[in-house]
Amino acid sequence: MRPTGQPNVDPNAELRGFEPLRVVLALGGLLLGLVMSLH
Repeated sequence: MRPTGQPNVDPNAELRGFEPLRVVLALGGLLLGLVMSLH
């Protein structure tokens, strides 16, 4: 699904789109590990 106005699409555009999701998952994993270690 590339826009018609951009013939040269950045190959990292998709990776940048998933960056916030990776950050959220990483923080969630750290918090989960912290909670598990406390119990």
